[in-house]
Amino acid sequence: MKPIDLPEQFLKNMQTLLKEDYSAYLQAMEASAVSGMRINPIKADNQNIASIKAELNVIKQVPYTDNGYIITSSKIGKHPYHMAGAVYVQEPSSMLAVAASELEKQEDKDALRILDLCAAPGGKTGQIAEILDGKGVLVSNEIERPRAKILQSNVERMGYSNVIITNASPEQLSKKLSGLFDYIFVDAPCGGEGMFRKDPDTIKEWKAERIESNSERQKQILTFANDMLKPNGKLIYSTCTFNKAENEDVVEWFSDNFNYQFVLPNVKIIEATTFLSNPACRRFYPHTCGGEGQFVCVLKKGEVDVNLSQNKKLAKLGKQEITLTSEFLDDFNLPFAINLTKVGENICLINQNLQNMLEYMQFLPVINAGITLGNITKGRFVPHNNSFTALGKYCKNKIHFGLKDDNLYKYLHGEQLQNQSNLAKGYGVVTVNNISVGGVKISGNSLKNLLPKGLRI
Repeated sequence: MKPIDLPEQFLKNMQTLLKEDYSAYLQAMEASAVSGMRINPIKADNQNIASIKAELNVIKQVPYTDNGYIITSSKIGKHPYHMAGAVYVQEPSSMLAVAASELEKQEDKDALRILDLCAAPGGKTGQIAEILDGKGVLVSNEIERPRAKILQSNVERMGYSNVIITNASPEQLSKKLSGLFDYIFVDAPCGGEGMFRKDPDTIKEWKAERIESNSERQKQILTFANDMLKPNGKLIYSTCTFNKAENEDVVEWFSDNFNYQFVLPNVKIIEATTFLSNPACRRFYPHTCGGEGQFVCVLKKGEVDVNLSQNKKLAKLGKQEITLTSEFLDDFNLPFAINLTKVGENICLINQNLQNMLEYMQFLPVINAGITLGNITKGRFVPHNNSFTALGKYCKNKIHFGLKDDNLYKYLHGEQLQNQSNLAKGYGVVTVNNISVGGVKISGNSLKNLLPKGLRI
């Protein structure tokens, strides 16, 4: 039976593409979309994982990832574990690109520089950051400002410390970051055919005549990505669409014109996907796999000459900024050196790898780097929620709540709490099963709620 509201031309294209599998695809499109999530090992330790899996109704593990799971429902945005950054809702097929990169096999992760070029809302960025575990540098870019803010919010919630977020075009980045990256992920803007079952609104946006223009745009993005990739670096290209023009045709054009070799995927990826004619170009369909639609291809750059970008030393913070920030950080037992920089009006905690990268990025629209600690307003330090989500485990003052504790939900609603443990004046962090959720300001008998209004339930 014809799926409701699918465009006639799209169905003709799919029949040509799938041949004898077409009826199986139509049947799958009548079923419910598959929901998935990742457990964030940076926030959740082994003791938490069993609780998270039971609480959020895990059905089974996604076979090609260590931390990905299929769940009964994706509507977990207001669950404390989600609000604490212990989990991230992500459709299983969209986990393929990072899995195909085999990034986890890199021994010296601290030396890696990685670019997620079309990053919002942040699923792939999160996967990469979790593999790096604070090492190396991940530049996560989104060209559209509203989506870049969503990306920023997700990165902050998850507590990643080695991510720089930019709001730039690929062309802008390529002019400043030439030849700097070991890996570049391009989850290219596309027709979205693989998302029709999950998000029916995307059906209304689909037009057959846009396929060619999408393909040209994708080629342009890859051309700029090529400028930024080191010799022998890997480029991972993905889309959530099915047509050949935006997938195989694009990467074959790119390989022919820019000296790239196709990289065959690992066994787990092969078992989870199919291909048309090139075994390096993997396809994920609703009727063959536990998820929606995805195309993934890994390409390796040849030995070519590149023009390396020039760096410039970062400006130093003022004396008042350093003093007030240091006073705030007195409430944390940090096991590493304090290295500060400013992004706009915000003071950020960065490591040496991030500092080295930021020296190339001073004239780019950077909106976040490392951990946003806060800003100076009217002569006082105002902490940012990111300081608590990312540094909570180092905070001296912790307010521990269990998953069913009424006080946890009072906090998540934005209510002021009582200082029942007689904590000393300063700042503290609220945790759920030892996973940091957000901050409080301790003053006498009260704990002032610092969870941002936009994050409350």
